[in-house]
Amino acid sequence: MKGGRELEAALYGLGQDRLIKATLKRALLKASRPAVATAQRLAPKATERMANKIAVTSTLARRQRRGGLYKRDPNVAWVYIGTSPRGPGTLQEFGTGPRIQKKTGRRTGATPAHPFMRPAWEQHKHQILEDFSRELWIQIDKSAKRLAKRSLKAAGVL
Repeated sequence: MKGGRELEAALYGLGQDRLIKATLKRALLKASRPAVATAQRLAPKATERMANKIAVTSTLARRQRRGGLYKRDPNVAWVYIGTSPRGPGTLQEFGTGPRIQKKTGRRTGATPAHPFMRPAWEQHKHQILEDFSRELWIQIDKSAKRLAKRSLKAAGVL
């Protein structure tokens, strides 16, 4: 990514951790939209409702927060692209092995993998990075203007 150091300096120039994190989240959410559209297009047609549930969000489920990478850092923003972590999207993406009911011993079959999120990510990962850097500059500018307006208001000028 070109201009990474300048972006970092501009972000930290905002000063407030909460503002930095909100700016990062807004830029990530906007930059991830093309991958969501592709994943919705690639989702299995038999389960059309699942395609409508594919989204990009900044709220992580407890299971996702529990992972080793996620840490509560004031200057780190996390964005999740996909379906609900417990929903059928995970089963469709990775498939299942042969399933057998414990009580009756009845075989319920297997679900073959039908990946739709991984191909969408692979197709758009470079575009997301470019869009993120461009969008981050826009969001930094907007945040700086909001911060300046707030400080003028607090000083009683506005």
